Amino acid sequence: MLIPYTGEALKTYEKIHTLRSYEHNKLYPFRDTFYYINSKGYLHIYLLSALSFKGKRKFYISDQMLTKDNMLKETGQHSRLYDIKEATIEFILQEV
Repeated sequence: MLIPYTGEALKTYEKIHTLRSYEHNKLYPFRDTFYYINSKGYLHIYLLSALSFKGKRKFYISDQMLTKDNMLKETGQHSRLYDIKEATIEFILQEV
């Protein structure tokens, strides 16, 4: 499979994705988050994000893609808000 990255973006890609083989769109753990590689070879990272909503803290999952110029671009997010961080992580782990 061709990797769409070169230069610094390729270095970042290799720091995160160290496996020799993988499945497309399968979540893999990386430090305290998860990532997957889509069918075009782009690396996506699930980031756990928080916000304040009516005085309460809520958590959601943000899907960030590593671009060819070594930047993260938000490509989507799960619309469900979670009350606790652990519930958000549990949702991610159900997909792994």
